[in-house]
Amino acid sequence: MLQQLPRVRDPDESDVGPADVVRWLYRHKIALFLCTFIFAGATAAYSLTIPRSYHAVAALRLVTPPETQSTLSTAMGGLGGLAGSFLGMNVNADDTAVTLAYLRSQAFARSFIEEKGLLPELYPDRWDAAQKQWIGEPPTLDRATRSFVNRLRVEQDTEGLVELEVIWSNAPRAQEIAEQLIARVNEVRREQALERAKGNFDYLTERLRREPVQEMRTTIANMASRELTLLMVAQGPSDYALEQIGPIFAPDIPVAPRRRVMTMIG
Repeated sequence: MLQQLPRVRDPDESDVGPADVVRWLYRHKIALFLCTFIFAGATAAYSLTIPRSYHAVAALRLVTPPETQSTLSTAMGGLGGLAGSFLGMNVNADDTAVTLAYLRSQAFARSFIEEKGLLPELYPDRWDAAQKQWIGEPPTLDRATRSFVNRLRVEQDTEGLVELEVIWSNAPRAQEIAEQLIARVNEVRREQALERAKGNFDYLTERLRREPVQEMRTTIANMASRELTLLMVAQGPSDYALEQIGPIFAPDIPVAPRRRVMTMIG
């Protein structure tokens, strides 16, 4: 059986302590300074090529539609559950969550980009404003949608208030995009409520005409009255789904790029 030989220490092997590191840094101080200066200068120069971005911040309150403030069971007694199933409605659905989902939806963002013609603003370096045509291959809507969504920030606090932030090339345009986005969500949610309430009201009116049982007639009449109320609310002048709290905050102070931080990191 072979005996284990003692490990022979390499004469070039030595423990490196803090003092050795300090001596090495001192010997190469000029090279280190030049490297630091070059990297910082390159990062600073690169940061100057990045266009400035500004933001607009809107404080919003999610408006609770009348149909979510009370369920059909409370409003109509024991037949409320039957009435809800009758129309195929989920009376406990959180409509405010649907409104919030629209602000974060890529499908909604895509339609908003097409409607407002935002592609040239999202890719200004690839758009020839004089000729009104793209330089080279035009960007796809999928890529533009991802870029647009990255410019939005939607946060909801514990009290249910929503903060919408839009980042754009200048502050007035960021404020305008935020206003248009809020108005478009309100418009879509209002149209959906009108279509749903009108369809339900027409169906209930027809069903009431053919229903022979008095108890069911009372339930259907109550439901028809409720849908008529929803129609009137949806046609009102007030904000339907998103209520703006105060003016939109859009300071003329860039939020990006953070050139000092980039230079320090470089």
